[in-house]
Amino acid sequence: MKKIFFGLSLILFYGCGINNSKAPKDLIDYELLEVFTDVRDGNSYKTIRIENQVWMAENLRFDAGEGSYCYEDNPENCKKGRIYTWATAMNGSSQEGSQGICPNGWHIPTSAEWDNLIFVIGGDSMAELLKENGIGFNATLNGGRMQNPDGSFEYMRRGTDVCFWTSESDGDFAFDRNLNSFNHIISKRKYPKNYGFCVRCVKDEV
Repeated sequence: MKKIFFGLSLILFYGCGINNSKAPKDLIDYELLEVFTDVRDGNSYKTIRIENQVWMAENLRFDAGEGSYCYEDNPENCKKGRIYTWATAMNGSSQEGSQGICPNGWHIPTSAEWDNLIFVIGGDSMAELLKENGIGFNATLNGGRMQNPDGSFEYMRRGTDVCFWTSESDGDFAFDRNLNSFNHIISKRKYPKNYGFCVRCVKDEV
């Protein structure tokens, strides 16, 4: 009995060693795809397939007018993506998975689509894979536009945080997915819809 147990222990030991020898991103089915051009304004975006989803690998830069901002109102900062209120991002819709301000054939991701993305990269502690130098999703820490206690708005957290709107809402609030420089967690939070966050579009069908 002891010999059998020792043999099983060796198998488990070496089996775990083989699995752990691969880097986390080597365990994911992903590929960088062709650059996509938005015919509305000529902006081009890198794209990435991660398992069965295709995402923009850059923040949306489409100027949607009211409710669409450049960080600190500096047009140079829009090169890394614009910041949108939830209503503007959704283009007035409240339905999950709506096209919103995404180009034709793309839409504002649902919470379920974000959950699927997080699952296939290994869970919500794998934020580094979605940041720069990860698998190519390139979630730059772009900051946002948030409301102060006195009711005024302020741009903040550039370089430390990025929030991406989902199409899921709850009354006057909507849900995001957040990544930051303080930990490796991808978190789901709820914010007032008049806050300004980044948008990543996901393709309708793969």
